[in-house]
Amino acid sequence: MIVLVRSNDINPDPRLQKYIDFLEKKGKSFIVLGWNREKNVIEKPNYKYFHLQAKYGAKYLNMFNKLRWFLFIYKYLIIHRKEYNIVHACDFDTAFPVYLAKITTKKKMIFDIFDWMSDVHNKGVIYSIIGFFERRIFLKSEYAIICEEERKKQIPVAKEEVLVMPNIPTINFIVERKIKEIFEKQKQDYELILSYVGVFDTDRGLESLLEFVSENKYICLNVAGFGRLENKIAIMSDKYSNIRYWGKVNYNKGLNIMKESDIVVAMYYKTNPLHEYAAPNKYYEGLMLGVPIITTKETLVGKKTDKHNTGFVIAEGKSSLENLFLNSDLKQQILVKQKNSTKLWNEKYKYYIPDFLEQEYYPIISSHK
Repeated sequence: MIVLVRSNDINPDPRLQKYIDFLEKKGKSFIVLGWNREKNVIEKPNYKYFHLQAKYGAKYLNMFNKLRWFLFIYKYLIIHRKEYNIVHACDFDTAFPVYLAKITTKKKMIFDIFDWMSDVHNKGVIYSIIGFFERRIFLKSEYAIICEEERKKQIPVAKEEVLVMPNIPTINFIVERKIKEIFEKQKQDYELILSYVGVFDTDRGLESLLEFVSENKYICLNVAGFGRLENKIAIMSDKYSNIRYWGKVNYNKGLNIMKESDIVVAMYYKTNPLHEYAAPNKYYEGLMLGVPIITTKETLVGKKTDKHNTGFVIAEGKSSLENLFLNSDLKQQILVKQKNSTKLWNEKYKYYIPDFLEQEYYPIISSHK
């Protein structure tokens, strides 16, 4: 049996869900450990939750809660050590307790690196300590998975074999007619439809986006997700008719919102050092849906978008949004980028994940029964 561990409520978590769906398809037994931070998850078979309310993005304020989360993981793996053979840990905030348990249990470990926490740009004692353990866990884990080939440059130590599984969507989303009808009305009332679907952090350009849209009534912005800026977004939605707040939505609904938009916003401000190498679902979702994204200059996702002309790459701040939307040729550019996105998806990424899971991931988990 395999244990998968992720530091959120796993609802939604598109990357982890790929592994879960694959394991179910193969008939492999598994347990998923997750953190029910908002105390609103639906219990499922094979899912074990750590029930403790805690905010996302609170950083140091969450330190005591994370220590309790670490203890939950460690205790589970020690108590149930006879029931599993391999543990799949997602990011440092699960890999650390998994590694400590591994020392005792001698079980095999997959370290799946969504974000390299101790990025070289971070300074200070805390990140130095995290960096020491993160590098050690990376080297001592039997298997490591990263989400972009270019991220090998970000990791300051070398490992003989590192697997690469990008954040490419694998589902064929179901069209939701009610959403389509809402957007059809929006397209009658507004010249451009934008969407932002994801985490409401302060380093995603959301404040600038909300301010810009509130001043430009010909644009409609659809926002869905959860995070630190929920109250601000709800207030702006009540105040301005061209900002619609959908709340937290399931993955299929989120894809429908993006599909019906002219442009998907996927900014990753470099005030967060991890964003230089951000490998977001939004990049690949945009390709799958045939919808161009707006993203940030001098980031990995910006370079990819620029290289294949599948979206708009701009600097941070409200003024960059103003300059982009002043472009009289914008509608024509959107059409070109839509075609480029669909072409790139069909030629390179459509079958990437099924091939990776079958040819690279399955041999790993099958060798530890």
